[in-house]
Parts: sequence; C-alpha cells; structure tokens
Amino acid sequence: MIVKNTNEKLSIAISGAGGYIGTSLINYFLTKTDYALILNYQDTQSVPQSVLYNEVRCKVIIGDLRNKNTCSNLLKDAGVLIHLAQKVNPKINNGSWQDACKNSCDSTFVLLDLLRKRKKPLHILYPSSGGTVYSYKNSEDKTPFKEDLVTMPISPYGIQKIMFENHFSLLNSINPDISVNILRISNPYGTALPMERAQGFIGIAMSKIKNNEVIEIWGDINSTRDYIHQDDLNEAFEAAIKYKNGFQIFNIGSGDGTSLKQIIDLFSLYSGKNIASKVIKPQSENYFPNWNVLDISKAKTVLNWQPIINIEEGIKNVVKEI
Repeated sequence: MIVKNTNEKLSIAISGAGGYIGTSLINYFLTKTDYALILNYQDTQSVPQSVLYNEVRCKVIIGDLRNKNTCSNLLKDAGVLIHLAQKVNPKINNGSWQDACKNSCDSTFVLLDLLRKRKKPLHILYPSSGGTVYSYKNSEDKTPFKEDLVTMPISPYGIQKIMFENHFSLLNSINPDISVNILRISNPYGTALPMERAQGFIGIAMSKIKNNEVIEIWGDINSTRDYIHQDDLNEAFEAAIKYKNGFQIFNIGSGDGTSLKQIIDLFSLYSGKNIASKVIKPQSENYFPNWNVLDISKAKTVLNWQPIINIEEGIKNVVKEI
C-alpha cells in the first residue's frame, strides 16, 4: 500500500541522527517540502548548523534513548520512525561480545516497550545489515541473496540485527497500529569517514588517500561486496517511508559485486595517484565475508526504487572530495 501525500507535513523521527546515515538523510529530507523532522542527538554539541538553521522544520530531542522520557519525546508526534541509534561494531577485535552489543540493545528495548502500548499509527524503518545476516554457505555459487533465504549471521553484529528484525516482526503482530519495513542495507559510501572506524571501506579509504596513508585490506583483497551510494540510499529510505504494508523486508544495495582490489583500482584511475595498500591477515575471528551481493528485485518491484549510481560513477564522484 502506497501512503498518499497530503498538504500536512509528515513528521519523521530519526534516532541517532548524528551518525553517517542520519546526517545524509537529514540533508536529503531538508531539500524536500513534505517532511517535518524530529531528531535525536546525544548532546547539543552534536547538532549541526543545518538543523539549527531549520528550526521551523526540525525539532531536536537531546538525550540518551535508554532514558524512557527521551524516547517518549522522540515518538510523541511522529508518524514515521527511522531507528538508527545503534553503535554495534561489526569487528570486535579483543573486546567482548557483551561490550560490542549491550549498549546499542538497551535503547532499542526501551523503544519496543513503549511501542507495544502505543495507541496511534507509526510506520517504522529499521536499517538492518544486508552484508552480515545471510548464510555464506549460500554464496559459493555466487547467486545474489534474496530476502527469503535462511539467515545465518557469522558475527555478533549480524546476530543482533536478526534479533531485532524478529522483535519488530513481533511488535507488528502485537500492535496492528505499527507497521515496519526492514531495510537490509549493503555497504553505503559517499563521504570520507574517520580512519579509526571499523566499518565503511570506501569512506575510510578516502581519508587514507587524502592523508597519504596506506589502505589496509583485512583478509582477502579479492573479497567482493555490494556497495550503494548514499544518494541512492536516501531515495530508498524515502520510498520505504511511502510504502506501508504490515511487516516487510527489503534488500537495499546495488545488486552488483565489486572486489576490494577493483575499488582501489578505481581510486587510482580517477585520482591519477598510485594508491598504496597492504593486506593484513586477521589475528582473531574474521567476521567479514569473502562474497556478498544482494538481490534487490523486491525493492525494485514493490518500492518502485532502484539505484542509479554505479560504482564507477560513484568512485569518480567521491574522488572529487579527496
């Protein structure tokens, strides 16, 4: 079912608004006229000028979502919730599984408890992980993963994503006023990311190249993954906002695979630089697959969405930021 637009602005609440995806989404929504935004930040220092200058369309909720009052204030006037407030590291290294997952779980459980008893409609978008939830035993024949495949995550990160997918499915069955679209997103890129991050190869590589540092390849340089430009991802979120039909799961990616070596070669081609890289063999658990590509046919058919920026064009564009 496609939600029809009205003259009244749709109120979209975004938890974890200060993160990479949240920042990009907010900038995208502010170019539209159909939306009012309710944005959650941990502290006032995290609120960007673009939000402060748009106080007519942006309401800011400051605080930790593990606090019930903060969470209630975020949800109070929302028609849509995009729940981004999770800080799970896909790569644990020497930390514990509990340290990797617990803090991000707490805020989502507070949210779920509040929504069980909600008496008015809410449409939820939950960004899951297309790169970590599927069984890699199914990747041997190089067939893109479909949403109806059995999931078998190989990392605590992927396990948590599936856990909350199931919680949101249960929420939808308990409270018919709540609809949920799960977006299993591949690997978004488009902006330089801090070099100390453990996730976002292209964004980290951009920063490494800018600072004339060596790009580290953890595992296999021929590892192949699905990458999606942040502009295409923003449009996928908007398409999912407009589609409300109970509980649905959508793969959101490019539908194509690109190896890490191909990424580096594209950086070299479009930057005119000889990009230095080195392969590092993981000393602990390896939570990253060697091959992952998503089948996005459901999103194309149901959401009427498809990416338009291929990896060559995407890398060519991001090189301009370096």
